[in-house]
Order: sequence, then C-alpha cells, then structure tokens
Amino acid sequence: MKILVVEDDELIAMEIERVVDILDYDHKDTVDNSDDAISACISSEIDLIIMDIHIQGSHDGIELADMIKADHDIEILFVTSMQDDLTFNRANRTNPVGFLQKPFSELQLKRSLELVAKKISAKSSLDDNTDDEVSYKQDSFFIRKQKKISKVDASEIFYFEADGGYTKIITDSDLFMVRRSLKEIFAKLDQELFIQCHRRYIINIEKVKSVDLDDDYVIFSERKVPFSRRERDNLIKKLNLL
Repeated sequence: MKILVVEDDELIAMEIERVVDILDYDHKDTVDNSDDAISACISSEIDLIIMDIHIQGSHDGIELADMIKADHDIEILFVTSMQDDLTFNRANRTNPVGFLQKPFSELQLKRSLELVAKKISAKSSLDDNTDDEVSYKQDSFFIRKQKKISKVDASEIFYFEADGGYTKIITDSDLFMVRRSLKEIFAKLDQELFIQCHRRYIINIEKVKSVDLDDDYVIFSERKVPFSRRERDNLIKKLNLL
C-alpha cells in the first residue's frame, strides 16, 4: 500500500510515518499543504492519503479530497481534532475510507491502516470484472462487460459519479463502472437533461425528487448526492424554481 501523508503538525506526521514503517507499507512522501499534495498525486502512484482536514495551502483537506477523488483512484483517511457536525458532514461527502480523531493511539492507527489495506486489496481483485468499454449513440449508452453488452437509455440514468479514472453510472436497478472520465461522459450528454451539480457528480434533472437546500443534497427515490454551493443557482434554475 503506497501512502502519502498530508499533515502540517510535524510531531503527528512523524508518528504516522513511524507506524506506516512498522507495518511495512510504502511511505511515498509527507507534505504539509494542498498544493504539494496535488503535485505528489500527479508524480507518484498513491493508494491512500492520510490527511488532516485543517492543512495549509489553497484548499483545506476536504476540498483537496474532493479534487483528488475526481481524478485519481485514491482512498482518503482523515485525521482531525475537529468534532463539529458541519465538518463531519462536509468530509463525509467525499466518501473517505475512515476518520481518526486526534489524539489517536498507535493501535487505532494500525487497525485503521490494516482495514484500508484489506479494502484496497479487495477492490484490486475486482479489476478484471470492471466494465471496460462504453459507447454513446442516439441517447443511449452501450456498455460491454466481458461478453455481455448492455444498452442503457440516458433517460433511465439517475446520476454519474466520478471515481478516480472511472465513472459510475447509476440507474434504478443497476450500477456500471466504466473507464471514462466524468468530463468525457459529460461532453456526450444532452445538457438540457443532465447538469454537473458537483465536481464529482452529474445528475438527470428529470429524476430529481427533491432538493435539500439546508444540507446541499439532491434527492432521488432512494438515493441522494451532494451539490456544491457554486452550482446551487444553476441547479435551481434548471429545476425552473428561479
């Protein structure tokens, strides 16, 4: 497991590095700010980022996690001294692999890393079953998985979710994972029907059941996805509520 540490407290960073070395994982680097973290993800192969929420640089840890997960298949383990609900809810939207509350013990960190390693190993073993080809013709996706080709009408899709270099396609009854970026997919879509409500999500506005303006979620029948504050007005406009 290749690990990047993003922490601006030198003592805590050293403790994390020590435990990573004890467990014989591959410590790629330690940085203390968002800009260097982005550079490290571009220049090195990373499986896991152990990251403080409050870091230096252009972005806090939550914003950074969102940016990284949109373009890279990297897990995020947050470490934080913050305990308020607002911070937790913001961080939770990035789908982290876990949270560690400061101060944490060596045993807590060890167990968290061992659980993450199992998850990454299990995900890697599924790679051969990942949908690897997708085409778009006449308002439909044709997705080939092994020896089966599925036709998915765009109107049936609830939303798309960026997951590293992959994109999840979610319908009422199915979930597909394709090797295409969210940007590539969005360029093919009818942008009167689909809007990008978040860095990692594109939604079908005809499938929206309600919008939670307090917690910033778009709600479907049994699913919900976050929307960013900067896309709020565009979302409301598309729903003809302005």
